Amino acid sequence: MRSSLGMAIKGLVAGGVAVAMATSSYAVVQGDLGFTSTGSVEISLNVADEVRINNLADIDLGDFDGSDATGSTPACIFRNSGNAGFELTANGDGTAGAYQLADAANSLPYSVSINTGGADTDLDANAPATFTSASNSVDCAVGGNNATISVTVDSADAAALPASAYTGTLTLVVSPN
Repeated sequence: MRSSLGMAIKGLVAGGVAVAMATSSYAVVQGDLGFTSTGSVEISLNVADEVRINNLADIDLGDFDGSDATGSTPACIFRNSGNAGFELTANGDGTAGAYQLADAANSLPYSVSINTGGADTDLDANAPATFTSASNSVDCAVGGNNATISVTVDSADAAALPASAYTGTLTLVVSPN
C-alpha cells in the first residue's frame, strides 16, 4: 500500500514537472555526454508596432501675389501592422504648436490639411487626427506616396504684413492607433 502511494506521489510530482516544463516559453534541450552531443534552443523575437512618415519635401509658397498661397508635400505613411490605422499630429512654431510663419518681428498664420486618397481633412494644431489606413510598404512601394500634406496662407493675413521672408517648420508626428 505504501509503495503504490509513494509511486502515485512520484508520478504526480513528475507529471507536475512535465506540465511546468511544457508551459515554459523556451524548450531548451541539453546534449548528453558522448561521441556526439545535440542540444537545441528556442529562438524568439518581438517586433513592435511601428510607423514611419517619409518622402516629405520642403514647401516653397513662392512670392505673395495677392491670392491665397498654397503648397504641398507628398508623404508616405507606413505602419508595419498591414493596412492598419494611424494617428497624425501636426504642430508649428507658434505658441502651443500653432501654425505660423515668422520673420524677426512678425508672424503669419497658416492652415494645414491632409489628403489620404479621399477628401482633404483639416488638421488642428497639436490635436491628433485618426486615419484608417497606412501603407503596408515602408516606402509606399518604392517612392510612392499615400498622402499629401497641404498648407495655405490666407491672402488677407499676408497682405497685412510688411515685405519680408516668412519661414517656419511644420512637424508631423505619426503613431499607431
